[in-house]
Amino acid sequence: MLMERPLAFAMTGISLAIMIPECNALMEKPNQVPGAALLVGAAIGAIGIYVGSSTARSYSKTLGRNIRLTLWGLLGLGMGIGIVYFGLRAPEHWQKVLFLAAGCLPFLAYIGAVFRGLRNPFKTGDSP
Repeated sequence: MLMERPLAFAMTGISLAIMIPECNALMEKPNQVPGAALLVGAAIGAIGIYVGSSTARSYSKTLGRNIRLTLWGLLGLGMGIGIVYFGLRAPEHWQKVLFLAAGCLPFLAYIGAVFRGLRNPFKTGDSP
């Protein structure tokens, strides 16, 4: 069994475990300032989504590959939207820009993995 798939699930799960309590706290108290947990979760989640998307891209059957890539893309988009939504509550403009950049990381990781596959469409993840 490939090591990349469990690694992607573990990293994405860890990032969600870091981010979900912070998001719940921000939903309960609207005037609370977002913390660094969102930024750390975005960075770990972007790595997990990139590894997961790369693994899904190397799947041999077309339908399975498309379903897996769609799920990883939706996960990256959802994480990014959540980070940007809660990051807009930051008081300073530089903090808002920082959370906006962190919110783009998970979805850009997915886009990077997909376009890497489009550049070399006949190579799978195992071939050099």
